[in-house]
Amino acid sequence: DYWMPFFERFQVSDSANATELKEMFIQLMQENLRFFFGDREMQKIILWQISEQDVLMKHISDEREAEGEKLFKLTDQFFAGTEVNFRAVIGLLLGGSYYMVLHANSNKSKVSGVDLNEQRGMKEVDRTIAQVISWAWKAAQETQTQVVKTSSIMNYEFENLKRLATERMAGDGTPDPEWKSALFGELKRVERVMLDHLLGLSNETQI
Repeated sequence: DYWMPFFERFQVSDSANATELKEMFIQLMQENLRFFFGDREMQKIILWQISEQDVLMKHISDEREAEGEKLFKLTDQFFAGTEVNFRAVIGLLLGGSYYMVLHANSNKSKVSGVDLNEQRGMKEVDRTIAQVISWAWKAAQETQTQVVKTSSIMNYEFENLKRLATERMAGDGTPDPEWKSALFGELKRVERVMLDHLLGLSNETQI
């Protein structure tokens, strides 16, 4: 009864942009933290889910994953080809929220010096959730921008080389007598451009 109504409150259209999706996930994860902190029954259910194998608990987990998958399918396109695994980011935030809440409520202890039983601690974790999700989106956008830039430069160089090769062919398809020196010169220039960009890559996906 928890996850289905919860996801229903966080619905976005299939055409939602990056900003809308980012803000939706921030609100979703922040509300999940607050709800979980205040619901002792939910805390017991989560402990049950991770402590032993049970058909009912497995079914609840599967339903949660199915509903979450609908949202992830909307975000996948914004992280494709980047080094950011947004699904893993959300998984860590979800697990971290559970862990901190369970510690705070079970034995009133802190985690990394942060106490969710204090208003200040709750605010800091709430703020950090927004920061982490925002960082993930920013890192992905920066990577995609670099990929597009590099691809555009390389595409231009290859198209230019193709054009030159075509121009150097005579009407009957035989090479122009001077084609070797001209084409060789262009190839050396393209080689320098390629090396310059390839050696400057630091993103694993681009490499």
